[in-house]
Amino acid sequence: MKTIKTQKLAQATDPCVATRIRADEAWKAAQETEKAWVAAAKGRTPEAWRLAIDGIGDMTVRIHAACVVWWDFFGSRPASSAWTHLDEYKSAWKADLRADPKLVRKALMQIGYPERLAERRVKIEEEGEAR
Repeated sequence: MKTIKTQKLAQATDPCVATRIRADEAWKAAQETEKAWVAAAKGRTPEAWRLAIDGIGDMTVRIHAACVVWWDFFGSRPASSAWTHLDEYKSAWKADLRADPKLVRKALMQIGYPERLAERRVKIEEEGEAR
């Protein structure tokens, strides 16, 4: 018995359509993998996050990466059970503190972020680009 994917591919005589079907399946798999990563990352202890972040060499990049992690995993916690492990870095962030987005992306990947998510987390929208 053929799977639905195999049946769709067999019916797609147009190579462009067949390729799109394969791309759609790959995209779905990537989304599922990213969901699994988020679940695993939520299970990481604040001490483990701090240890990983402390391993980033450049302090400016470290501050930016720590702020991304804080926003993604620490910031939504209620004040009564706040994780303060990254507060030092969060307090060090200033609006005029600049870090090369490529280095921040690399640092996020170093501490465990998947490449696609790290890329999205360092993307800066210019004024007028916001959707």
